[in-house]
Amino acid sequence: MKFTYLCLKFVLRPIGMKRLLRITLHIFAFVAIALLSSVGITLIARSMGISTADNDLGFAVVNVAISLTLLILLSLYERVACGDLPSVGWRGAGFNPTKVLMGVVLLVAASVATSPLAEWLDNDIRSFPDGEWTLVVAVVVAPILEELIFRGRLISILRREMPLSLAVVVSSLIFAAAHGSFVVALDAFIAGLILSYFYISTRSIIMPIILHICNNAVAYSLTVLSYRGEGIADIFSSSSSFLIVYAISLVIVALGFGNIIRFFFKIDTTHKDDLAKEIEAEQ
Repeated sequence: MKFTYLCLKFVLRPIGMKRLLRITLHIFAFVAIALLSSVGITLIARSMGISTADNDLGFAVVNVAISLTLLILLSLYERVACGDLPSVGWRGAGFNPTKVLMGVVLLVAASVATSPLAEWLDNDIRSFPDGEWTLVVAVVVAPILEELIFRGRLISILRREMPLSLAVVVSSLIFAAAHGSFVVALDAFIAGLILSYFYISTRSIIMPIILHICNNAVAYSLTVLSYRGEGIADIFSSSSSFLIVYAISLVIVALGFGNIIRFFFKIDTTHKDDLAKEIEAEQ
């Protein structure tokens, strides 16, 4: 208990009480906006007779509308509460095939590393109808909107009140909480940290969008396989093959997060963390 208190004191000491109150306000505002968007769009859809339970197109339209509404309202909130609306960064130079490959490998390795927990909990994580529209939204549209919301806008808001590394952690926790069950939330939290790293290191939203699309494509495929009675371990021909892949995945995750931790530690200690100005300077 004392150790936890000391850790919290160390983390929160440079923030101060006034900033902590503003951070709480920002998080509360985000939750309120998210609930307003979700409830409002759902009620409108019901009044128009649009079903989301087994209706592929209805599910897609409603979820896109919720995300778009959340993005617009969150952008308005940032403009009003924070005084300006920095660019999220659309540098074409932010695209790097080598980094895309590295990011995909790290995301897949992290998913494999957490797969035993998913098998142990045996969570039913599939909560959407099958169909082409759901596939398009889950693999293409949702990654674009979620990156603009959680990496583009939310990190921008939180970064004004706390160190960049802490803003990344908090935004990733909120990103995880938006994904439902514990297993999915754990994967989302880890993915959020990885995507934030590539967003900040490239100073462009393009890289995390591409990585998010690749990650969702893999996750969607594995979800379909899981619903046919196959988990990640079942894809391999034997348990020994899975153990080898699992061990390699753990090494990749350890090396990847070691690099991510060093990157954010360097930014926070050298104070070269004004992401908004760097992005604006390169537009």
